[in-house]
Amino acid sequence: MIKYSKLIVTILLTFFSLVSFAIKPDSTRRLSVSLGVYLVNSEEFSYGYTSEGNLIEIPDPLPTAVANIKINYQVLNNFEVGGYLAYSNMGHKVPLVENSEGMYVLVDSEGVTRISSNRNNELLGSNTLFYGLSAKYDLLPVLTGKNNLRFNLYVSSKLGLVSARWSEFSGVDWVKNWNGPFMEYGIGLGAGYFFTKRFGINFNYTKGKFYNNDNSRHYLGLVYKI
Repeated sequence: MIKYSKLIVTILLTFFSLVSFAIKPDSTRRLSVSLGVYLVNSEEFSYGYTSEGNLIEIPDPLPTAVANIKINYQVLNNFEVGGYLAYSNMGHKVPLVENSEGMYVLVDSEGVTRISSNRNNELLGSNTLFYGLSAKYDLLPVLTGKNNLRFNLYVSSKLGLVSARWSEFSGVDWVKNWNGPFMEYGIGLGAGYFFTKRFGINFNYTKGKFYNNDNSRHYLGLVYKI
């Protein structure tokens, strides 16, 4: 599946480059910086049971906000490539064991209870980094025949990785563990509006394969052309 995603992204980028006919950008403000947020899924909870065998209803965890920075460079008219870096202290699930009192606990090797809860799921914060490459192509100049419009309507693609570090219990100590980088990829549509020649806002919706079994992502951010 990953091989096919890479092929699709490569085909799209090649197509956008050909459509631009290798025309150099009209504007001298070819570099832009975008600050924004998007939502990601935390780890999924599982359902638990009390000592009497009654099911404990555990709602799905709420999406976690991720702070994101993008830097894009306009290499051709209407076509930009760049990179992104995002961070979130999203939760990592800690497995608990039910004791004789019907509580779910984490007990160290010396018999000391470190965590106690009425459900068999507990989330601890994790340092999660999202990083990768992105590209977008503005469709409105092709559709209208006009450049430098305040409105943007663009196709976007991204290919990146996710690395997370969280605490796990070992004996009587908490230890830090890194997961192996997880690959993300997606293709989407976006829209934006520039209030001035330099400053604007944009929104993007992407479908693809993302961290924690997510298949879509919404992004809202502010953009500034340098």
